[in-house]
Amino acid sequence: LYPGTYIHNYTQTMASTLAESLLDDLDDLSDLDEGEDEVEVEVENNEVGAQKAEAPGRSSSTGAANADDDGDADMNSASITGEASGSGSGPGSASATTIFKKKRRLVDDPKLQLHLKAIQTSLDANANTNNNANYNLMTACNKYLIAVQNELIQTHGDIILAYKPKFPELEELLPDAMAYKNAIKVLQNELDITLVTEQLMTDAHLTSNQIITLSVASSTTVGESLTSSQLAHVNHCISYFEQVLHIKSHLLGYIEVHMESMAPNTCILIGPTLAARIVATAGGMAELS
Repeated sequence: LYPGTYIHNYTQTMASTLAESLLDDLDDLSDLDEGEDEVEVEVENNEVGAQKAEAPGRSSSTGAANADDDGDADMNSASITGEASGSGSGPGSASATTIFKKKRRLVDDPKLQLHLKAIQTSLDANANTNNNANYNLMTACNKYLIAVQNELIQTHGDIILAYKPKFPELEELLPDAMAYKNAIKVLQNELDITLVTEQLMTDAHLTSNQIITLSVASSTTVGESLTSSQLAHVNHCISYFEQVLHIKSHLLGYIEVHMESMAPNTCILIGPTLAARIVATAGGMAELS
């Protein structure tokens, strides 16, 4: 056989074996799927009960909360007016900051926070015996991973929008979200990139070719230095991006720990780490069928 034919046959064999392993794992988990809806309903009922228990305390502070909201709205309005009239401010910097703060953020979702506490409790207790509970937690992890990935994409767009007045060409030079975030975390308001070359290599993990490209582009950029409020907004977006990354790592870690018990055949073929990432990309075991 020619080498190309051998590689083609080997690839087909591996794909067939992986598909069969996934089907076997799905058959083993079919019984657990039946109880998934009941567990979700029970979790939602518990959340509703907890919210009703907190209702009296919340009603007593409603007036104060409304007053605070009115005060915040006035402050935001004043901030927008002041920065829009100030010299050197980038276009829409204050409005972008206000919109970002008012967004419904994933990390503030109470259901996600409850889920993170649940998987941490499971990890601390080494709960490997209750396969049904672990499977339901893994299923929820898969669903939240999709939401987390979407949140990272949106936050990356917020970072680009916030930093574009300083270095508009950087978006095309560093299309990767992690590389872009790490680079501006080092660059900040620096005008001469040669002064932060070492930090770009060690902290931002950029290659020497990337740094040279950035240095050349920065010398001809049409961007201007950011104001203190604009730079603070950039760093706020970076901080939020890293919070979402931490949540993603936490969810993937739980899936990797319990992957061998949930999909043993698949883990034998490709290992628990790669299997967890495949499941996360697909959105769950059922989506792989």
